[in-house]
Amino acid sequence: MKLSLLFCALSFIVAVPQAQATIITDCTTVAGNLVTNCGFETGNFTGWTNSGFQINGNSASGTDAAYANGSVGHDDTLSENLLTSPGTVYTIVFDLNTLNDTPNQAIVSFGGTQVADLENVSVNGYQEYTYTAAATSSMSTLSFQMGNTPGASYLDNVSVTTPTPESATWGLMAGSIALAAGLRRRLSQRR
Repeated sequence: MKLSLLFCALSFIVAVPQAQATIITDCTTVAGNLVTNCGFETGNFTGWTNSGFQINGNSASGTDAAYANGSVGHDDTLSENLLTSPGTVYTIVFDLNTLNDTPNQAIVSFGGTQVADLENVSVNGYQEYTYTAAATSSMSTLSFQMGNTPGASYLDNVSVTTPTPESATWGLMAGSIALAAGLRRRLSQRR
């Protein structure tokens, strides 16, 4: 009984996610990023399919960002096809700046599934957003539909990666396994 309670407690400790601070990360430094031209630093939309977005110098990092000024309901659209593995969960990260203009909206989809619908976001300055989604095929489309009336919204530092456990998580897991093995050996010696 005591041993099963200990295993339950250890499982809970390992399953608790690590809190992370919101820090703007230059997407070109993100290991394993699947997105081409993730910060729009080419000065154009190489790798992307674009309808209405423009390149602008109001960036979170680097020199350029994607700029949308379509009206809500007549959104500008930006998408990129990514090679993915079906069933694999991916982490989607991007920086968004809406300049406090309302109404505004940003709809983010991955593989045809909507992962975010941000409406009337009151951010003056960039905010980093993080979502996860599972791929359903070997090709997944990452899509941003953005509108902002009467102002503009800016997109920068887009990354899509497969999540990897942090070293602290691995340490907890290894410690938990070692503790469980030690307890099991100790209990078997008592019998």
